[in-house]
Amino acid sequence: MFDRDTTNIAKTQIGFLDFIIKPTFEVVVKVMPHLEFTLRNIETNKANWTSRFEEYEKIKEAGNKIEDKV
Repeated sequence: MFDRDTTNIAKTQIGFLDFIIKPTFEVVVKVMPHLEFTLRNIETNKANWTSRFEEYEKIKEAGNKIEDKV
């Protein structure tokens, strides 16, 4: 998970957003509804990482370091 040469960083970010961040903020928004904008920001962030998924997958498959390609 922490090896940049073998991990699709976009995939890990999407998973983190889906399983940790979004559920946490859904509860927060129930208590503080004025923070609903954070849920939209989370979805925007997820869309950004989703759009980069294939890019990171190709880098991973090529066995190259991400820093060299991004």
